[in-house]
Amino acid sequence: MDKLSLVLKYVAGLFLIGLLGFFVYLGKVPADVLEVAVFAGLAAIGVHAVGKYGSASGDAGNVDPKQGGFVQPYLLAVLGAVSCMCLIAACATTTTTSTDTTVTTPNLASVCTNTQSALTVIAAVSAAYDDDTSKTISSASAVVADLCTAGATVDVASIAKLAQMTLPDLITVVKGLSIDATTKATALAALAIAQVAINTVVTQLDASTTTSAAAKAVLHPLALKIHAAQGVK
Repeated sequence: MDKLSLVLKYVAGLFLIGLLGFFVYLGKVPADVLEVAVFAGLAAIGVHAVGKYGSASGDAGNVDPKQGGFVQPYLLAVLGAVSCMCLIAACATTTTTSTDTTVTTPNLASVCTNTQSALTVIAAVSAAYDDDTSKTISSASAVVADLCTAGATVDVASIAKLAQMTLPDLITVVKGLSIDATTKATALAALAIAQVAINTVVTQLDASTTTSAAAKAVLHPLALKIHAAQGVK
């Protein structure tokens, strides 16, 4: 029974190290943890050899020779702690959360065309608005440039800002302009089309499986508002 118990201890140790090695291979556990476990195993074997056969100087071990040191309570405690550490480390999943909120799939053609068209109308009547309105238009132009410049990196923060702030602000600006009714109606129609298009982009990106979690964190609250508004209508 003593030999069987010893063999089972070795088998259990090898199993734990093998399991840990598997998780290291998957990249879920740092290689340092495996190194510590291997050294702990070698140390345990050394203690066993000393306990059973004595030291290199010829001194007999001061532990039970039948068990080779494995019955020592402190050694069992150390091995138990190492085993628990290995299992916890192996079961822990290292998760890297991406903070990248750029997206490459949205079709912004309708959004850009109509918003830029409205901005062109607004720019043609610059004498009709005050400084605060000028700042609103300048900010809107910057957001549109971020999204619509050829080769631009599309970030969901800009998409959300365009949907939630820029387009509503521009609609308010146009409604308040002292310009002829036909020109105002043209600009408002373009902005209305752009608003529908950007809302569609927001909801599509929020539902897409290729959109990162970080991007969805920005878009999801806005998508819920859009769905709620559409439900009311």
